[in-house]
Amino acid sequence: MKNSLLFLALLFILVLFVGCGSTKITQKDIFSEIKQKGKYKNPRKIDVVNEISLYKADSLFQKMTKIEFDTLQLKGFFYFEPLAEGIFYYAFEERKEYYMLFIFGAKKYYTHGIDIIVYNKNWKIINSQELSENGGDGGFVWHKKCDFLDENTFDITSEQSYGGYTCEKLITQYKINPNGQIDSLSTKYIIKRNQEECMKEGEKNINEMNKK
Repeated sequence: MKNSLLFLALLFILVLFVGCGSTKITQKDIFSEIKQKGKYKNPRKIDVVNEISLYKADSLFQKMTKIEFDTLQLKGFFYFEPLAEGIFYYAFEERKEYYMLFIFGAKKYYTHGIDIIVYNKNWKIINSQELSENGGDGGFVWHKKCDFLDENTFDITSEQSYGGYTCEKLITQYKINPNGQIDSLSTKYIIKRNQEECMKEGEKNINEMNKK
C-alpha cells in the first residue's frame, strides 16, 4: 500500500514537472514565432485608418492567438476578439536592451488603436505608448496618428471633435531612451476649446446636416 502511494506521489510530481517544463518551452516557442511573424516594417507614419487598409491589402498584420495574447500580457491594452478582428502584430524590433512590438487591436469605446509595447529581454513589459487610435461615441470622434522623426523620436497628433467641430488638437513629442523607457518631451496645442463651446458648435453642425 505504501509503495503504491509512493509511486502515485512520484508520478504526480513527474506530471507537474513535465507540465511546467512544457509551458516554458511553449512560451519560448511563442516568443520565437513573434519575432518571425512581426518582422520589422520600419514604420514612419502610423495611422489606424491607413493601417487597416494596409492589412486588408497586403497582410501587413499577422493575427494573434489567445495563448500569444496571454503570454504577451496584453490584457488591459486590448480586447481579444477571436470571432471578430482579433489582435494583430504590426512590427517587431529587437534592440540591445529591449524588444519593441507594434500591435493593432480593438480598444474601449468603439475604438481601435496601435500601441508600441516595450519588453525587457525577459519579455516583461517595461513601457508602452499608444501611437494611433480611431473611434467615437455619442457624437464625439477621436483620432491619433504618429510620425517617427527618427528611430527614437516621434510625434503624436491627437484630435477630438464633436459633430464635426474640432474641440481639441495637439502634438506631443516622445523619445525612446536606451533603456526602453518612453519620455514625453513637449506638448503643443493647436486648438483648445472648452467642452461647452465645442458641444454647442457641434450641435449646430449636426442640425445643419439633418436639414440637408
